[in-house]
Amino acid sequence: MLSLLRRITQEVTAAQSLSAALDIIVRRVRRAMRAEVCSIYLVDTNTSDYVLMATRGLNADVAGSVSLKADEGLVSLVGRRAGAR
Repeated sequence: MLSLLRRITQEVTAAQSLSAALDIIVRRVRRAMRAEVCSIYLVDTNTSDYVLMATRGLNADVAGSVSLKADEGLVSLVGRRAGAR
C-alpha cells in the first residue's frame, strides 16, 4: 500500500493543474479500493459549501457546478467529523 501511495503522490506532483491532480487521485483511489465511485469535494471558503471537483463513477460533467451545503449529505457529515468545520 505504501508503494501505491508513493506512486500516486509522484503522479499528482507531476500533474499540470489542480483538476489533473484531482483526476489522478480519484482514478487511482477508485481502482485501488475497487470502488464503483470515487469523488473529491473541496470546501468553498466563501460559502462553506462542499463543491464536487472530481469524480469517477458519477457524471464528471457536473464537477465544479454541484455543491452540498455544510449540513447536507454524507460528505458534510464526514467533514464535520473530521473537524473540517
